[in-house]
Amino acid sequence: MLINTFIHVRGIGVKTERRMWQEGILTWDTLIENIEKIALPLELKEEIFYTINRSKKCLQNLRVDYFPKVLPRGEMWRCYPEFKENTAFIDIETDGTWGAHAITLIGVYSGKKYRYFMKEKNLLAARDELME
Repeated sequence: MLINTFIHVRGIGVKTERRMWQEGILTWDTLIENIEKIALPLELKEEIFYTINRSKKCLQNLRVDYFPKVLPRGEMWRCYPEFKENTAFIDIETDGTWGAHAITLIGVYSGKKYRYFMKEKNLLAARDELME
């Protein structure tokens, strides 16, 4: 899914991305291959070329830290298929008090196993689990 998105390129939004898909530009490679045929300003074409090539290198080197910097926050799900082996889902529960909430439970699912950490039981061990 990640290689099918272009909205991480500065100057490309959802409408432009959708138009590209409709025109058969479905991947980073097809975008680069067809860049000269697309009616876009030269500056945007240069930005596309730079960003897509950088994105390809970061994906190849499993540099997941790059994508939160360039993808809109609500679009991070696009990274999951490529990085699922290094992904964890975390749920943090608090006591709900106003202000600084006290953590009461942390649940971590790695795609292979689920672990939970409870206040007054093993909450501090969550740090070690999250560092893995």
